[in-house]
Amino acid sequence: MKAPGFPAALAFLRQGDTAAAEATCLAILKQDPRHFDALHLAGMIATHAERLDEGVSLLRRAKAINPRNATLFFNLGLALVKQGNKAEALASMEAALALEPNNADAAQHCGELLLQMKRPHDALAVFDRLIALVPDKAEAHYFRARALVDVDMLEEALGAYKTALDLEPNAPDYLTGIAATYLYARAIYARPEFCRKSAGIHAFPGIGLTEPDQCAAFAWPNDRGPCQRREGSVSASTFTAGT
Repeated sequence: MKAPGFPAALAFLRQGDTAAAEATCLAILKQDPRHFDALHLAGMIATHAERLDEGVSLLRRAKAINPRNATLFFNLGLALVKQGNKAEALASMEAALALEPNNADAAQHCGELLLQMKRPHDALAVFDRLIALVPDKAEAHYFRARALVDVDMLEEALGAYKTALDLEPNAPDYLTGIAATYLYARAIYARPEFCRKSAGIHAFPGIGLTEPDQCAAFAWPNDRGPCQRREGSVSASTFTAGT
């Protein structure tokens, strides 16, 4: 019996029936083990279902067939992050970015991975490039601020946090970052002149910065993995056919 065509898998995906979409992909792969789109989609579904080894294996097989698909490299990067393989995830995100230089999501992930890998100078270069591409991306300014803190450019970091907060006024992480930068400057570097210059942050609600103990509740933002924050359900919008 002939397996259903790949459009049927996409139709199931659009209906939200990932089980049927996966079954269709697997049926296609029984007849054509080198079907790029079926490998790609089945890998995404397995990854989302936390079957990480299976998902990464399928996506690697797809990469071997079509090494010029930026979406495949991006999705493989997300899977590798979930698997805990940061070095290979970074390489995959960088490949996606090389194929699509204006891919803001790939650039964001590259920068975050570089931060996690303790490469703040490289991360800063990526976020500078990303902000030049998408100036109003609050998340880019936020992580740029974290990179600036890591290279001890504290006043610049405070400005980047404020920019992020201007762009997303209700984001608690940005408030936390401002408080943490203030405390870092005061408690670790004992730079009262920095604190005086930063007096404007008193205007933000919920942050009293007169003494360090008033900010005890503000810790550094959680070091969440890139894909954990933005990953949603697998959908047709996250998939680009490559055949």
